[in-house]
Amino acid sequence: MMSPGDRIALLMGKAKLTERELADKAKIGYMSLRRAITGYSEMPIEDLEKVADVLGVSVDYLLGKKSPGAMSEPISRIPVFRDFPEKNENGEYVSDKPTEYICGSYGYKDMKKCFFVIAKDDSMSNAKITMGDKVLINPDKPVVSGDLAAVSVNGEKPVIRRVFFDGTMVYLSTEGITAKTDIYDTKKKKVEFLGPVVFSISYPT
Repeated sequence: MMSPGDRIALLMGKAKLTERELADKAKIGYMSLRRAITGYSEMPIEDLEKVADVLGVSVDYLLGKKSPGAMSEPISRIPVFRDFPEKNENGEYVSDKPTEYICGSYGYKDMKKCFFVIAKDDSMSNAKITMGDKVLINPDKPVVSGDLAAVSVNGEKPVIRRVFFDGTMVYLSTEGITAKTDIYDTKKKKVEFLGPVVFSISYPT
């Protein structure tokens, strides 16, 4: 059975809100929200009312008195990293210090290896990824020609690029104010894909 914290987490994911953003919008304490989502403690009813208002649902729904079928999807807590994390022996991308978590399902059955990374520049701005955006990477999904993907060449720091394949050749393109395409022969260069971009979350300035 879903707890109020589970329901809040799922709705946060659908709204593409982080824990801190929801707390700010609801004008409640961040730790009150976080304890409820993690199941550490119950949220005071006055805070629950504010959260319900921001998420566009009733308090009854959050308390489980109403249970729409659409809200029964599995929930994942997806870490957000300031930079690309390291891959461990299980093939999972991990870091000691995620800045926060974004919760949701996004239509995938298993998002255990997924992570968000914060875009460092505007090199992909015409693909609607700008500096400061949170970009969701899915390492379990294969990269196909035409995808936006996180990619590393010869062990260098990963970047997000538009990817095209032609035999053993890989084309990695920026899509900013000025476009640039780097071409690599996979027989001569080690090109590693961390996963395709699922979507990005942008914030108005």
